[in-house]
Amino acid sequence: MLGLAVLVAPAVAQSVTSPPGPDSVWLLPPPTSSSGPLVIPMALTVDGIPRRWTLVVPSSAPGGPIDLVVALHGVGHTGDEMRALGLEDFAVPAGVAVAYPDGAYGIWNDGRPGAEVLTPTGQPTDDIEFLRDLIAVSASQMQRRIAAVGVVGFSNGAMMAARVACEMSDVVSVVAIVAGSAGEGFQGQCRPDEAVSVAVIAARDDPVVPYRGGSVASFEGHARGRVSGVDATTSFWAAVDGCVVTRDTGVAASSPVVLGAAADTCASSRHVVRYAIDDTAHAWKRTAGFDTTAVVWSFVRQELPRLPSLLRVARGALGTTP
Repeated sequence: MLGLAVLVAPAVAQSVTSPPGPDSVWLLPPPTSSSGPLVIPMALTVDGIPRRWTLVVPSSAPGGPIDLVVALHGVGHTGDEMRALGLEDFAVPAGVAVAYPDGAYGIWNDGRPGAEVLTPTGQPTDDIEFLRDLIAVSASQMQRRIAAVGVVGFSNGAMMAARVACEMSDVVSVVAIVAGSAGEGFQGQCRPDEAVSVAVIAARDDPVVPYRGGSVASFEGHARGRVSGVDATTSFWAAVDGCVVTRDTGVAASSPVVLGAAADTCASSRHVVRYAIDDTAHAWKRTAGFDTTAVVWSFVRQELPRLPSLLRVARGALGTTP
């Protein structure tokens, strides 16, 4: 079980006066910007299936390398709905691009066992190939080298982010999993090439994705498979990243109560955090005491950079040079 340490200064409006240390997760206020972003509709075809996403690019960002965050929606939803959660309010003024893809037929192939394939053909889509292509095509569209990539997701998108951590660690340095965990038994198949920073935010009594693992609630009468527990998921990544675990700590002034935990002092210079919300909602929680968008952004922004050796790996995977 991931015992956690740390974490949060809960006031979103708080300014940060020093760099965040390895044992803390800061809530950064949204920076301000005098110019709006470029919003670009994007499309390509993967295995004969049209795939689409919206690319939001900071118009005021200086030239040169740029970071990219990919935000994945839940089952039956769209990238536009994911965009409404306000992630770019933080990312764009900080000079970070955001991509909001649509899952084929509203679904992500996150690989969890026992989930019915909900495509018209009954064949699963290759969403790993799609996300790799999305990153490469987005770089080409922006005419910028992508320096680092983070992936965040909600529900079905969260489980897809967990799969990305296992299969795209050559490119992706950080994932944030909200209202989800990872497919049951993923530990036996997950062999990341590089360490990945992982954040998981979940309700202890989520009625859709069970916190302790087990069967996911059906969607429109279709079985949605089984998942590992949240603590089992974070413990796996703490071990992969060579982290020393510490104790749980409360997040001040949050209602419902949120227990934050962090595995830090990691051999890989990566970090693993978990927020357990004392709630029954399957939701992207946003309250005065705990704003999931702010928490996710703070973690992702802090964890996007890699060590120089890992950065070379990521650039090579994108067909660029160090």
